[in-house]
Amino acid sequence: MIKRTITALALIIVFATAFMIGNSALTFLIQGIILIAGYEVYTVKKDKWPFPILIMILVILFSANFVAPNLVLPFLSIMLITTLFASIVSVKFSLEDALFVFFMLFVLSLALMSIKEVMTFKLTVFAYIIIATFVTDTFAYLGGSLFGKHKLIERISPNKTIEGAVIGYIASVILSLVFAKFFVDLNLSIILVSSFVIPIVSQIGDLTFSMVKRTYGIKDFGFILPGHGGVLDRIDSIVFSLLVFNVILTLLG
Repeated sequence: MIKRTITALALIIVFATAFMIGNSALTFLIQGIILIAGYEVYTVKKDKWPFPILIMILVILFSANFVAPNLVLPFLSIMLITTLFASIVSVKFSLEDALFVFFMLFVLSLALMSIKEVMTFKLTVFAYIIIATFVTDTFAYLGGSLFGKHKLIERISPNKTIEGAVIGYIASVILSLVFAKFFVDLNLSIILVSSFVIPIVSQIGDLTFSMVKRTYGIKDFGFILPGHGGVLDRIDSIVFSLLVFNVILTLLG
């Protein structure tokens, strides 16, 4: 518990500092975090996969920072071909491995592209997404601990409950709308749809990464954050929130 608290405080300080410096510093910080997440993808089977797979993962994620909106489809196509080619030439990197890595790179790359779009707005927009996401997570945990009786999806995450999910959703909708009213200057339709959709999608992200860990028999993706596990263990929800927010911006912006 002490380690978890200290780590949380350290993360708050780091992100608060980046926020005060500005968009560029925060973007750079997030890009670095995504690269660490890429390394954690590799560690899922680092004892089996050859080292060039790590290089491939990092190069693809680094390249994602420079993909223009009109080049997203070509980039994803090249990424698919590259990962499949790796499975063809390496006997230690199976087709199943290639599809897993492609899925993780697909999600992380789109998150990087979404970040670039979000950072064209004021930092309060990014703060709004963070609040909508982590309020969901925090209140789902607290609500489940206090009132949870019915399992949400036990085969994926035995500790999550329906009551916790509902409490997390309601708390996120209320608090994100309140924050947006005073600090976010965006179209009302974007705010309304985002506040009602992000809490759902963020929990889908959490459950998706839990499913990955259960499939590969790992407790945490890493150990870089004492008491919290790895970077992927912390950003699973926010990654999906960024994706859906970017979709909402595209459709309603």
